Amino acid sequence: MAAYYDITKVLATGARYIMLLGQRANGKSYQVKETCLKHAYNTSRKFVYLRRWQADIKAKSVEAYFTDMPIKKITKGDFNTISCYAGSIYFANVVDGKVTRGPEIGRYLDLNEQQRYKSQAFPDYDYIIFEEFISTGLYLTDECIEFTSLISTIARNRAITVFLVGNTISRICPYFTEFSLDSSIMKMKPGDMQIYHYHQSDEEDPIDVAVEYCANSGFINKMFATDNQKNNVGAEWDTFKYPVIADTGLGISEYENIYSLLLEFNAHKFMMQLIVSDAGDQFVHVYPCTTDRVSERVISNKFNISPMYSIDFNVKCKPILKIKELIDTKKICFSDNLTGTEFYNVLGQMGIA
Repeated sequence: MAAYYDITKVLATGARYIMLLGQRANGKSYQVKETCLKHAYNTSRKFVYLRRWQADIKAKSVEAYFTDMPIKKITKGDFNTISCYAGSIYFANVVDGKVTRGPEIGRYLDLNEQQRYKSQAFPDYDYIIFEEFISTGLYLTDECIEFTSLISTIARNRAITVFLVGNTISRICPYFTEFSLDSSIMKMKPGDMQIYHYHQSDEEDPIDVAVEYCANSGFINKMFATDNQKNNVGAEWDTFKYPVIADTGLGISEYENIYSLLLEFNAHKFMMQLIVSDAGDQFVHVYPCTTDRVSERVISNKFNISPMYSIDFNVKCKPILKIKELIDTKKICFSDNLTGTEFYNVLGQMGIA
């Protein structure tokens, strides 16, 4: 039987922000929901269920999010379901198809409309659940600023607990950067937990952020047939299959390196090599750059006044334009699948895909 995640250890840290990472269906969301529902029933305090987009917080979708919860057990038989209406979450009873709502226990909000909530009061809220905070698609413009503003609206001058729950689908995430976790996240393995202390001032206590890479539950989905689908069920970071250098039939040492271009996005760095074989075949080879290797130029999302830096491929430099052409025509290979996955994710986040 699979051993599902236990939230007890990370709750004991007392961290204000609790970031839970891990495979799908390992129980991390279940434990967070159960924690908030028990707290709501036992204390009459509330929680916010937060998603990025309004489309994700339709009443039926939010109710579906809680369908795996043992409501009768949590409420000692007082209620048997969760009902959502007009942005609020309720304990409720459904009998013969008729729903009778009990006390309001929370709200469901979308981060994209955080401006709408600024004038509202949340005096009796202790928890926020931000589900799927990691995305392989686009984030909001200045999303972390929007997130911080919403936390301020809800918490005001109180200390609350914020759960950030995410599947390990991409290490390219603005929240990792916001909390200065990019490098740390890349080193974590399933089962690891780290506590980080952020000091606002010398006079105030630090704000603790607990990051747990939840252990693999042992869950195996039996419905995935292809290699790309199988990548979606493991406890490691999701990857997709991309051409690797071995697929060309030659080792990297058998190519001549014509030009080296560094792609830099926060803590992530990729070296793009324009390489050519003896037969004249040209490719771009991409590998993670973990050293201070020298490149001719740098494409970066960081501000730098050096003429050797640019924010995209649109520069008057023939080798760089050639690299972009080869990428666009899929004449590109990688050191491994994870590099390929994250490289394209970075291009998308930078808007230069």
